Amino acid sequence: MQIQTEIIVLAAFAIAPTRPVSVRPIIPNMSQISLSFTDRRIDELGAEARIQSETDAEAYVGAFLQKFKLDEVQPEVIGVWKARLARAEFDAVRHPEKRISEKVVAETFNQLMERWNAPTWTRISVEELHVFRTAISIGLFPRSMPRSSGGKISRNCRPAEALYLIYLLQSRGGVPVELRKRAARGDWPKAMPEDEPLAAPVVRLEADSSPYEMQRLDEYFTARTNYFANHPDRGFEKEVDELFREFQVD
Repeated sequence: MQIQTEIIVLAAFAIAPTRPVSVRPIIPNMSQISLSFTDRRIDELGAEARIQSETDAEAYVGAFLQKFKLDEVQPEVIGVWKARLARAEFDAVRHPEKRISEKVVAETFNQLMERWNAPTWTRISVEELHVFRTAISIGLFPRSMPRSSGGKISRNCRPAEALYLIYLLQSRGGVPVELRKRAARGDWPKAMPEDEPLAAPVVRLEADSSPYEMQRLDEYFTARTNYFANHPDRGFEKEVDELFREFQVD
């Protein structure tokens, strides 16, 4: 069954502590754009059957770093991150018990929001994160996200995905409103047929441009900007290193 999905692709900008971003990211609708070569490459290289060595894992991690376009980070620093993350990725493929639970990812994001003194509505639940991951797996990365033996999205992440989730969540202050509603109703992805694990109803996530939502986003971006303005010692590299520690990326 062909997957019918319209999903938000969150804007491609990472945490920028040294020069906080104050403008809202652009959120195109999936029905209006095609997947980039980079996204297709990430999904192909990240398939578990494809990762047979640390070199394979490094190619996957490298594709992710290319997507982030971290031009302001020193190449030697990126090289260290790439090597550490590749080791952790290969280890997670070989030893599934070393993967990162959705609970840990959600708690890490919520702790980040606490530290930034972001509005309380940015906090997420584990179920909201799972629905978010399911939507991403259908719309962007159907091959590379870990799955259970029944074909459903696993409750655990490999390290590169865990970091990517934090990147996406912080870019909009949490899980999109429509996905929060679906998680609260429990109608998706729990209601997906067991014999068609990738099948899903249309997920229409239009960007909410109402004055209320725009005010909320302004509050979030203001809180984020203020945090880094008041903590000049919290550079981008330090934020990433802290996430590596949280996710035990040695």
